[in-house]
Amino acid sequence: MVAPLRKLLAESLINAYGWRMAYVGIGFLPLVVALPIALIAFHDVDDPKVAKRAAGLAELGRETGTMIKQYGFTFAQAIRDWRLWLLGAIFLPLSFAIGGPIPNLETMLGSKGFDRVDAVILASFLGYSVYAGRLIAGYLLDYIWAPAIACALMIMPAASMLMFTAVDPSYSQMVIAIVLLGVAAGVEYDLLAYLVSRYFGVRSYSRIYGALYALFGLGAGFGPATFGWIYSSSGSYDQALYYSMWGFIICSLALLLLGRYRDEQLKAMV
Repeated sequence: MVAPLRKLLAESLINAYGWRMAYVGIGFLPLVVALPIALIAFHDVDDPKVAKRAAGLAELGRETGTMIKQYGFTFAQAIRDWRLWLLGAIFLPLSFAIGGPIPNLETMLGSKGFDRVDAVILASFLGYSVYAGRLIAGYLLDYIWAPAIACALMIMPAASMLMFTAVDPSYSQMVIAIVLLGVAAGVEYDLLAYLVSRYFGVRSYSRIYGALYALFGLGAGFGPATFGWIYSSSGSYDQALYYSMWGFIICSLALLLLGRYRDEQLKAMV
C-alpha cells in the first residue's frame, strides 16, 4: 500500500524537514520496501497456465495454416492492420486525459478551496482506487470481452472531470471524482498490454507494444505540462478538464470498434 501512503509521507516530511528531505525520503522507499520483497518473495516458478496457453496457440496455428508458425503478427503486418492505428488513436488522448490531472490534483484541489492537508488526503484516494481498478479489471477479463470492460470503467471519469470544474465542490464529491479517475488509471495502464496480446499475438509483441506505449507515454508526458500551462494562463483547469472529459467519452466508445479477439476469429476460420 506504499503508493497511496506516499503522498501522506511526503506531506509529513515536508512539514517536518522541508521539501528537499521529502525527495530523499521518497527516494528511499524502493530500497526499503520493494527491494526486500523482491529478494524474499520473487523466484522463478513454472506456471501451468502459461504452458497451456502457449500450447493452445501453437495448435491453433497448425490447424489454420494461415497465421504464422509462432502465433501472432509480424511488426510489418501489424503496421498494416487498422486495429494498431485505432489503438494508437485511442491511447494517446486517453493517456493525456488520465495523466494530465493526476500530478496536478493537489493544486487543482487547492484552487477549489481545499487546504493542503485535505488536498493531500484526498489525492491519496487515487492510489487505493488504482489498486481497485486493477483487481476489478483483472478479474473481469477472464469472463468479459476486454473492450467492453474498458469502455465501462474508463468512460466514468468523464463525470470526474465535470466534478472537478464545480465552483464549490464538496469533500465527498471530490472523493468520488478521484476514485473514478483512479479506477480508470488502474485499468488503462494494464489494458494496453492485454489488448496487444489478444489482437496481435506474441510473435512481435515487444515491438508492437513498444510502438503503442510510445504514443501512450507521449500523451502521459504532455498531459501534466498542458494542464499546468492552461492553469498558469487562465487561472483555472476547467478548459483542460473539458478536453479530458471528451477524451474519456470518445476514446472509451472507440474501444468497442476493435471487434472479436484475433484468436477467436482464427477459430471461426477453421
